[in-house]
Amino acid sequence: MEQVEECEQIVERRGVPFAKLLEMRQANKKLPTHRVVLDGKETMFYDVEDYEDFVERNKVDELEKAAHAIADSDSPVEEGKTKAELLEEKRTAQRRLEKNEEFHESKKLEELFGKLAELELPIEDWFLKIQETDSGERKMTKYALESDEYTKQIAGSGEIVHEIHAIGRQGIEIGRFKGLGEMNAEELWITTMDPARRTLLRVTLEGASNAEAMFSTLMGENVERRRQFIEQHALDVKNLDV
Repeated sequence: MEQVEECEQIVERRGVPFAKLLEMRQANKKLPTHRVVLDGKETMFYDVEDYEDFVERNKVDELEKAAHAIADSDSPVEEGKTKAELLEEKRTAQRRLEKNEEFHESKKLEELFGKLAELELPIEDWFLKIQETDSGERKMTKYALESDEYTKQIAGSGEIVHEIHAIGRQGIEIGRFKGLGEMNAEELWITTMDPARRTLLRVTLEGASNAEAMFSTLMGENVERRRQFIEQHALDVKNLDV
């Protein structure tokens, strides 16, 4: 379920409510593979061939190329066109083509939905809410969590993980330090220095060339290269700490 929540966050960052995505799946019997927003109209695709046909008919690839042209003043000028003409083409393409993206997470979600179904936790129950009778009494829910102290009624399967975490956090204090220098002696011993508790890991450098390429991309002077990397991977970010 935690993996479903991670994919849910990616979908939400795309601007698509997860509830809407599940509704589309229910209507089309599967999740969409691609989305294109062209000339103000959003089109969802559930078949790769349909998507490729649409892209070809509407020259989406050409629009996307034009939308990313002239990244800076040092970009080369296409033969026969002035800088101003290419800039206008870029603006026009950006206005027309708002989105052209693949839903990479759809395949993963379908696999997770299948595993949940095997556990009798259908994804259709994800957003269920507690119902009340006409007199205001809460109806029995489909799911419940039991601990030593109480039983927690749960309506939707999407709430199960949160409630498990809530039970697990009882009696636990969570702290965070920027560095070892912020800890007092007792905390430093318990978390880091005690041989019975600590874990030592050997750090080695593998794929030095790949590491160098990544540092150059993210911290180098080539702004265009960094921008393209961010645009390509922005929706795949996990555990972002800002």
